[in-house]
Amino acid sequence: MSLSINTLFNSFGSSSANGSFTSGLYSSLSEYSTIRAGAYKKLLNSYYAKTDSSNKTSQSGTKYQVKNNSTVEKKQLTEVKDAADNLYSAASKLTDTSSSKSLFKNADSVTGEIASAVKKFVSNYNSLVEEAADTSNTKVTGKVSFMTNQTNAYKSSLEKVGITINDDKTLTVDDKKLASADVAGVKKLFNGSSSMAYQTFVRASAISSAAENAGNASGLYGSSGMYNNYYNSAYNWYL
Repeated sequence: MSLSINTLFNSFGSSSANGSFTSGLYSSLSEYSTIRAGAYKKLLNSYYAKTDSSNKTSQSGTKYQVKNNSTVEKKQLTEVKDAADNLYSAASKLTDTSSSKSLFKNADSVTGEIASAVKKFVSNYNSLVEEAADTSNTKVTGKVSFMTNQTNAYKSSLEKVGITINDDKTLTVDDKKLASADVAGVKKLFNGSSSMAYQTFVRASAISSAAENAGNASGLYGSSGMYNNYYNSAYNWYL
């Protein structure tokens, strides 16, 4: 109650004070009655219920955003891995020197099969460069940059056979120039373990592994719906 004992006794001294006392007493008794009736408790419960609901909504939104970001990143890494595997396969076909599989065996000119294999190599190379541009994983992008820098070292030789390195690090093939190019120059670039294509073959394998490992690490949610890997057990408990 808001009235003190002194106020109670002092108020008997004057009629005006009596009026003030009576008003204050009624007000305090009214507050006391409200508390006894449980109205304050109901108001507090309502307030905390709304606050708790707001917090849960915020937490739910945060978890959804983290999971959504993880899904996008994993999808990007999967696309990088697929592109790297395709480039690996295309490079493997060109670099093969075995007598039964070599595209350059007894070739005295750039055959249609050689030109087709080179264009497939370029197409898959470009796909990898483009897919890698969408991911922010530095282990993956670092290996892709290493690959494109290696390719750039062969810029002059590539141009002689009709392949140009673009500003975005992709490649463009001039079909006519490739078809009429010296087959020895094409072979030097694309066949055998000392060729540019073989170096790309090795890089594609490394990129594929890096993308796969990064994709596994970005799988924030396991089959149980709990956070995996770099999200610790304390956070799992909190969820």
